[in-house]
Amino acid sequence: QQQQQQQQQQQQQQQQQEVPTPAAALTMEDLVQYQAQFNAIDTDRDGFVSGQEARPVLLASGLGAGELRQIWELADVTVDGKLDQHEFAIALFLVALRARGAPLPKVLPPLLSHPPTAAPPHAAPVSASGGQRLPSTG
Repeated sequence: QQQQQQQQQQQQQQQQQEVPTPAAALTMEDLVQYQAQFNAIDTDRDGFVSGQEARPVLLASGLGAGELRQIWELADVTVDGKLDQHEFAIALFLVALRARGAPLPKVLPPLLSHPPTAAPPHAAPVSASGGQRLPSTG
């Protein structure tokens, strides 16, 4: 019976380690969704949301005040007491992460502090002679 308990504990530890890191999971789709929410609550249109502006959205998550404070502190990368659009996306992403049962990171992973970039554009078509762009017809 002790062996079974030890195996269960080991499985639980492995599952906790397999939780994807926040940096790997924040997508452009997330950012688009969070941008819409940001625009809806940035009532003074200054490009930032204050704690007062973000409060209703964060409280709607159902998370406790302590966790929300930790999320705010993690997301406020510039430590200026307000969140810009990307910092707000980080906050909402961390809220969603926590809602899925994942633990909050102790420190913000470096990749999460920078917005994901879109895939590089495809190379422009070139002609077979001279490598110049093909003229557009139409």
